[in-house]
Amino acid sequence: MALPQKGVAYDFYVTLVSFADPSVFQTNPTLATGDFKISKDGGAFNNLATLPVVTPSGDKAVKVSLSATEMTTDKVFVLWIDVAGNEWQEGAYVIDLSVENVDTLVDAFWNALLDNHTVAGTYGEELATKADLAAASSTSNNFAISGTVIEGSDDSGAYTDTYSRDGVYWQIGENGTNGITLELVFNLPEDDKPGAFDIFGRYTGNPPTTHHLQLQAYNYETSSWEQIADKFMPGGNTSDAMYEHEYYERHIDRDNNNEVKIRLMHHVTSYNASHALYIDYAAASSIEIITAADIADAVATHPETATITVLNSRDPNVNG
Repeated sequence: MALPQKGVAYDFYVTLVSFADPSVFQTNPTLATGDFKISKDGGAFNNLATLPVVTPSGDKAVKVSLSATEMTTDKVFVLWIDVAGNEWQEGAYVIDLSVENVDTLVDAFWNALLDNHTVAGTYGEELATKADLAAASSTSNNFAISGTVIEGSDDSGAYTDTYSRDGVYWQIGENGTNGITLELVFNLPEDDKPGAFDIFGRYTGNPPTTHHLQLQAYNYETSSWEQIADKFMPGGNTSDAMYEHEYYERHIDRDNNNEVKIRLMHHVTSYNASHALYIDYAAASSIEIITAADIADAVATHPETATITVLNSRDPNVNG
């Protein structure tokens, strides 16, 4: 069974404790609309889009199917209560979700093309050891420790307003002579692998065919700025959107608090002082590799930190 992932449909199986005899699971439990409900991120409970089904038919296991929409959240809480009677006992299934999991790690990060790296052996499959491939991962979203408007006007807000997606913007006006150049600096956790730079906002440059913002990252191997995306943020937008692009190991200064420096720059020399950049959210994600030994230690020390939790509040065999 695949691991749960945000925005991806997910199936799991549960057994329902008999109300008449709590020492056994209910055989062929009766299921009806309203028995299984879902809450997303602590919101109101609603019926599941798909009624769970006994699988195999007539047996004790119940297959619960969550749609991609139901999985588009950070925390899923599935609650089951026998609303028609007392045939089986209530319980719950809790899932903490992330965009990446162990199933997507290899494709997303370890099989990067080697020609994306200026020094052989610095990333991708040359570093994908057996231990790495057997590991799980944890994604961190790292926020800027500084933000500097190099070209343009600092119209309102501050780089600290980019820590959450809340409609509060850091607004940078375009300079009619020098355009826009904005620099953000991040520090990654120790030993984390590179991830992606994310920004939620808009750039109002017009016409969009000739006005957009490039994405640059400082390359510590060549000691120079490197363009990693030309049309990173297109112009002409009146509504916000999410933009994302990977950065690489060569963009991390391991000798200086794992520093990553990112710049947004106007791509041409024809500027317009009426254009502006609005940033609601910005982060540089990074990947912590968790080995099998790390997982074993964590489970042994903190069993309550498991990603998936199954609860049955009426089961007399459960302590607490």
